Amino acid sequence: MSTGAAFAASPGDEHGRALRRVGGIRIAYGALGWVLHCLFMLCVAIAFVAGPSSSPALPATQWIGFAFLGPVLSAGLAAGLLTRGLVAFEAGARGIGRADPSGTKSSVAEGPRAGIRAAAILFGVYAILAAFTFLFLLWLLPGRSPTSSSVVLVVILLMWVTSSLVLLAAAALFHQSFGGLLQRMTGIPSRVEGGIVAYAFLNLLGALLVAGAVFIASSGGPPLFVIFSVGAALAFVAAPAVGSASFLWLFLRTPLRPRATAAEVLV
Repeated sequence: MSTGAAFAASPGDEHGRALRRVGGIRIAYGALGWVLHCLFMLCVAIAFVAGPSSSPALPATQWIGFAFLGPVLSAGLAAGLLTRGLVAFEAGARGIGRADPSGTKSSVAEGPRAGIRAAAILFGVYAILAAFTFLFLLWLLPGRSPTSSSVVLVVILLMWVTSSLVLLAAAALFHQSFGGLLQRMTGIPSRVEGGIVAYAFLNLLGALLVAGAVFIASSGGPPLFVIFSVGAALAFVAAPAVGSASFLWLFLRTPLRPRATAAEVLV
């Protein structure tokens, strides 16, 4: 697909072209990392259903520690790659503009680039939250007293909900700014970024339902098995299914393929 008809780079934009290429490669591998995260989440769902603990009560703390190390680590690394990729891509986008029929060139609007910067910041915040969650999960592995373990589990649930909120905001900005900019520059519709927003929404809804059911049950309230089950199905089955497909599609998009030529990476 040729992009030169719609957009053009300045003759001395070799540095910007290199930044866009590096950013695209990092975003592509960040997308693959998120596919791995989604697959980990599906594996957790299978292990939970097949395991002895299938009630709405809190599972064994050590089981939680081991089961979620992979999903949290992969999500944190993927978010870090997306952060670095978006930063590089935004910096490289400063040297390009829309070429009109008269041959003049106007620079890319500041709005999309500002949205890319904001999305990069939010993905970075998500990566930091994932790092802290990973440390809390490691703390659970040796086996702790019921009181301290319960406190840590509450903290992990709160961080899960918080990071899910951050992810939804990051995905929305990613869709509006990065996806919109790609569509304007390459003519490729930004449907894939819409799928990522849907994934983030399902993940947040599932996290809220699971955390709410757990908090109510652990506070002496009635066990909300239906709410817990619906939330778990959303967070561990529906969201990973949508997410794995969307992020894989993001990786396969022509401008982001690691082996794409310089002309394919938004020249």
